[in-house]
Parts: sequence; structure tokens; C-alpha cells
Amino acid sequence: MRLTAARRLASFLLWLLLLLPVLVALLQVSVADFVDTGALLNLLGRLTGIAGLVCLLLSAVLIVRVPGFDRLFGGLTRLWRTHHC
Repeated sequence: MRLTAARRLASFLLWLLLLLPVLVALLQVSVADFVDTGALLNLLGRLTGIAGLVCLLLSAVLIVRVPGFDRLFGGLTRLWRTHHC
């Protein structure tokens, strides 16, 4: 399936919105987070928790029927497919 420029931009923005909070959380990482296994697992748990929450929020935003928003994705059906991925 070939992506149009608008769909590529929409997909890029979704990935950016997903990764941005994780990158901000990574900026808060200190050396103490790598001291032992427990601290490292705590860090990984926090990062995956942030990514999961952002995925949930983006999924909710995608399913809301905002007029005109579906055009970026090539129609309502493709927007719903993006929501389910």
C-alpha cells in the first residue's frame, strides 16, 4: 500500500507524539538508575509505562470523530485501521 504525503505526515506526527514523552523521561535519567538491576528494571518499567499511557491516549484521540481529522489518514476507514494498530 502506497502512502500519500499527508498520510506519511500524519504517521510521522503520531510517532513523534508517542516518542516525545519517552524522550523527555530519558532526559531525567541519572547514573543512579543504572547502579543495580532493580534500579534498571524500575527505569525500564517507568519508560514502558509512559509509552503505554501515551499509546492509550493517542488511540483515544484517533477514535474521536473530529470533522476533517480523518482526511489526514485517507478517510475514516483508514483512520480506524491506524487506531487499531
